[in-house]
Amino acid sequence: MKGLAFLTSPDLSKAEVVTNHVVIAEYAGIERKSVRRLINNHKNDFENFGRLRFEITTLPDSRGQKVKIYQLNRNQAMLMITYLDNTEVVRNFKIALVKRFDEMEKELYARKFARAVEKPKGVTLHQAISEWNHYPRHGNIWHTIIRSLLATTVTGLTKKQIQARDIDWRK
Repeated sequence: MKGLAFLTSPDLSKAEVVTNHVVIAEYAGIERKSVRRLINNHKNDFENFGRLRFEITTLPDSRGQKVKIYQLNRNQAMLMITYLDNTEVVRNFKIALVKRFDEMEKELYARKFARAVEKPKGVTLHQAISEWNHYPRHGNIWHTIIRSLLATTVTGLTKKQIQARDIDWRK
């Protein structure tokens, strides 16, 4: 059940694991407007667990109309599913959602840890390029060129292929 929870941003320093009310409605087998009504009726309860975020977008079945989609963090989602009836479908969904949040948070932690390990190497590389005797002082293009060459040499992939591969992790 990969679509249950997702990251809010590809930038790991700002990313947070969330789900939305559309996913909750779909997997709990209830209407979206019922979940949205629960959120609106108990807005203060949800705001006790963090800012209640939303995005306005179109859904495939909304016939082009803009729809407000609430994004719920882990605690807000857990509060929401306690408000739902305990049918068999809802209980299975609750278990799957908790497991997915755990998986996503572990993945986010691993990515942040890997980034923290690699960051000093990037700073050292930047410093080495800047102190290079042949480094022209009028542009930052050498940093990009050398990083691209290193990435291609190490991975065997071009910069565009690496970026395309890294976009897929959100899906």
